[in-house]
Amino acid sequence: SGESAAKAATGGVGEAGETSEPPRQFLERTDAPPLAYRRLAERADRRGPVAGVVFLHGFMSDMQGQKALAVEALCRSRGLACVRFDYRG
Repeated sequence: SGESAAKAATGGVGEAGETSEPPRQFLERTDAPPLAYRRLAERADRRGPVAGVVFLHGFMSDMQGQKALAVEALCRSRGLACVRFDYRG
């Protein structure tokens, strides 16, 4: 449901402070298959709003591609939010 998609992951930081990939989530749609995405959305210091990046991958690529992961790592290192997604479920 849209509500479950709105309750997106807010971290990617595991135990002992190590970083991990944000969990895969799905945006349910009534007229098409669900859309998979991953979202890094919380500043490490948890203060104030978060600026961010939406990564749009190229043709024949997906949200697990090398560039997508590099952009997310850069965002994580700079305290920025990041959303990457697959165009098809």
